[in-house]
Amino acid sequence: EEQPYGTWFSPTFDAAGARGLRLELRTYGPTSPESEDQHKGNCALFLHASAGSHVAFKLSIAKCSESFEHQFDGEEPCGSKRLCFFEQNLSTQNT
Repeated sequence: EEQPYGTWFSPTFDAAGARGLRLELRTYGPTSPESEDQHKGNCALFLHASAGSHVAFKLSIAKCSESFEHQFDGEEPCGSKRLCFFEQNLSTQNT
């Protein structure tokens, strides 16, 4: 089954005593019928962590952010729903 979004993963990293972390950026296209949160943006950010990791964290894209505290099972990531519009928050130019 094809995913309804594009996804990009960071390299695995360690931070604040947690090991094996990885960020996932998802970008969504328009849906038909329109999803209930489509007006909020076309990208979301997730954190993956090893099973048993309990992490409090903040995920940000430009000025948009959400805070979480989560006990990871090693399978499912934790993260935002649609957080912002990629085109309005990220530049493709070096400024």
